[in-house]
Amino acid sequence: LTLKSKGQSSQIDGSTGVFLLPGAFGLGGLSPAFPGNDLNNTAVNYGSTWGTSTGCLNAPAGWNVQGSIVKVDVWQTSGVIQQTFLEHITGRTARRAYGGTWGAWDTVITTSNSSLILNSTLGYGKA
Repeated sequence: LTLKSKGQSSQIDGSTGVFLLPGAFGLGGLSPAFPGNDLNNTAVNYGSTWGTSTGCLNAPAGWNVQGSIVKVDVWQTSGVIQQTFLEHITGRTARRAYGGTWGAWDTVITTSNSSLILNSTLGYGKA
């Protein structure tokens, strides 16, 4: 037997007793499409990176899904899933969690977008 025959074939390969090969878990290769193109799908490999495409369901409302990235993590065996959505081109980031039901997407505030958020919320910079 060779190691290749005992390796995970892709990021969505759920085989037991196999090695994780480069590219099979989102590092060293392109991120595969999110299963079913629906971000509410909880049956995904955790600690993984996925790509989204046109028509993707349950992404942050009004955000560009074509070519965007979703990172999925879970806390041990608790079933609490964390998703981080990185919008293509703009780099905007949103996060949400699942603990039986999905929470709302929250925009991550950074130094590059904080003034826009503060201006629109507090009315600064408006004529």
